Amino acid sequence: IEREIRATGYLGAVIPEHNPLRRGFDYYFGYNRYECPFYDSEHIWENYTYTGLQKQYNTELFTSKAIEFIQRARQQGKPFFVEVATHAVHGPLKPKAPDKYFNKFPSKSYDLTNFYAHVNAVDEGVAAIRDAIGEEWNNTLFIFCADNGAPVAMATPLPGNAPFHGHKGTFIQGGIRTPMLAHWPAKFSGGQRREELVSMLDIMPTALDAAGVAPPTGLDGASLLPLLTGKSRIV
Repeated sequence: IEREIRATGYLGAVIPEHNPLRRGFDYYFGYNRYECPFYDSEHIWENYTYTGLQKQYNTELFTSKAIEFIQRARQQGKPFFVEVATHAVHGPLKPKAPDKYFNKFPSKSYDLTNFYAHVNAVDEGVAAIRDAIGEEWNNTLFIFCADNGAPVAMATPLPGNAPFHGHKGTFIQGGIRTPMLAHWPAKFSGGQRREELVSMLDIMPTALDAAGVAPPTGLDGASLLPLLTGKSRIV
């Protein structure tokens, strides 16, 4: 790994020109290739610096780095945008999640229990971020979503993408229809269930709208705030 970095200047799938710091972010901590191991990862970077072996369970590691960033921003009295892209629950789900999550879900299926455990680790990470934001949580736009449907294979815990047909890589419901949750009590009411077709491309315009910043010209997607606040049914 060190030889590869010296020879090419980078490691994995992301060349320096595509580093998030060159795409508008002020801070970056994350992996630089697909299927980063849950433990003992050697593919994690902080900004432009290779961090070496990271032994910690990466869902907790990424959460703690996000919280550190939030705390720095709050100490400086600055608003902030944070994208936390946890590896869980991307496959392969091996080795198992830490015991403190795994032991909550005794079942006859190891794979299903382990899936629940990794999901719970993400849930606990969200709760930790909420607690770090504290009293400002009700005036913080929070969006939670997945990027695509699960692959369908013998190793995929049931129910897979049910009730939809298809899987990751297909253009039918099981491949492209995923959950999205939005929370901002100060601006729109909770408990809504929307049937309009939206996209992850809408997240950036929504975040910019929430911050009072005009989107750049030619940006794909549209703000979801008019939809969520009841001002419009058409995005």
